[in-house]
Amino acid sequence: MWEDADHKGSRYVHQKAVTGFYDIDNWDGDNEISSVINNSACSLTMYSNDTRETSFLKWTVRSEQDIPNLQDVALPYLPTDLLTGHPKRNANDEAESFTITC
Repeated sequence: MWEDADHKGSRYVHQKAVTGFYDIDNWDGDNEISSVINNSACSLTMYSNDTRETSFLKWTVRSEQDIPNLQDVALPYLPTDLLTGHPKRNANDEAESFTITC
């Protein structure tokens, strides 16, 4: 998982494909993910909060899927962007945690 589109900028997450729940730690990375590559046979579910139970959004990255820009991933409904007050229409900069399911 990278900070910027097209797998550029800081690489905040590099997790081996082991079933489990993972928090995207610290200030850097949390709510800054813009691109993802899943090079595994497992699926990845990303959450908009630090826990599954408190996340209002989630989306799945299939096995062997490359998403160069999370702006291309539509959200299931349109939450309001806290900074602008406008509806947020994509998954860019939303991820705070994820699960891997193998």
